[in-house]
Amino acid sequence: MSNTLIPLLQTGERLWINEARKRRRVWLLGEINNYRGAKCCYMLAELASESSEPIYFILNTEGGDVDVALGMYDLVDSIRRSGTQVITVGTGYVCSAGLVVFQSGAPRCLTPHTILLLHEMLAWSVGKVSEQEDALRGLKKCEDLILSIFHEKTGKSKNALRRLFARKEVWMSPEEAVKHGFADKIVPFPLPPLSV
Repeated sequence: MSNTLIPLLQTGERLWINEARKRRRVWLLGEINNYRGAKCCYMLAELASESSEPIYFILNTEGGDVDVALGMYDLVDSIRRSGTQVITVGTGYVCSAGLVVFQSGAPRCLTPHTILLLHEMLAWSVGKVSEQEDALRGLKKCEDLILSIFHEKTGKSKNALRRLFARKEVWMSPEEAVKHGFADKIVPFPLPPLSV
């Protein structure tokens, strides 16, 4: 691993990161934010540049910043299009913006006791009425972009997806996620060999 990432890591993380790197595992644990997003993107890009062997991208996240999630989605999609398989594995929680990142893999795997959460866009905005209206238009564009990803991955129409989570939170078991097309399969944990 290049020394450019080392200052971002706490001392105890360095050994753990090196071991994860040998096994071609990238972990996203916790809230999706700029710090975690940068670490994951850097590791994914590094692993992809070293070899075309499959990468496991393991997520346990309550969600977070949708802009960071979309950037991570695009990076993984780019890595996959360049010929490196990226297998997303959800464990624990895969919620909100985390569900967007989870969609980037192929296959999309869940461990048996994972919970998924899907909901409408959530945002805070302060300002004049016209500024609030502008913010709402922006949120709807962002939500439409996310619906496009979900449509591509699940095969459900955007209208069907909107109806699924309009004005409510939808919690899914792994079995329900597979049934609705948000995941491909359920796998045991610890992870099987790279022959997924």
